[in-house]
Amino acid sequence: DRLGGALRVEDRPMTTKPRNETAVKAARTASCRKRQLKDFLRHCDRKGYTAPERQVMTALWVHTPNGQNGAADPSAMCWPKVGTIAALSGVTERSVTRILSALSDAGEVWIARPSRTRGLAGRLQIGGKDLDRGVNVYVLVYFAPESELRAWAALVSKGIRVEGAGLAKYVETPAKGAEVSPRAAAGGQP
Repeated sequence: DRLGGALRVEDRPMTTKPRNETAVKAARTASCRKRQLKDFLRHCDRKGYTAPERQVMTALWVHTPNGQNGAADPSAMCWPKVGTIAALSGVTERSVTRILSALSDAGEVWIARPSRTRGLAGRLQIGGKDLDRGVNVYVLVYFAPESELRAWAALVSKGIRVEGAGLAKYVETPAKGAEVSPRAAAGGQP
């Protein structure tokens, strides 16, 4: 009966083709990413985010390495352009900008906005990655390991504008004699 499954021939054991190691790792990673996305969407439901907000956060999540393709990088950091986020999420670029600002105020996304005009030429080091100045870098706080959040908080002391609620919790207290303005502690430029 072929409807019940594979046809077995008597006196011959059924053999399966062994899967190569990369195929096994890719399948494991894909199922992990699916589970991660389901958990993240449940988190969005609990917080009561609208559909466009969920779509923007999902577009950011798609760009994070976060174990993707078997990568060992647990980072929750990404740097897509606003137009790319808009194309993936199905909302306008202006709406993406507005939604990112709202998500930043809610503490779901931190945004580093390194400036090209500050006279700091070359590349910027964030979380062990070299990035061009002038590129907005996002981190999804839900996925970020504690060490990455602390590294992001350290950017404030370098004069890089980082926006996001909850950032002050990770900012190191300054050494004696060094004063930090309330705006810098909140994530703004000193």
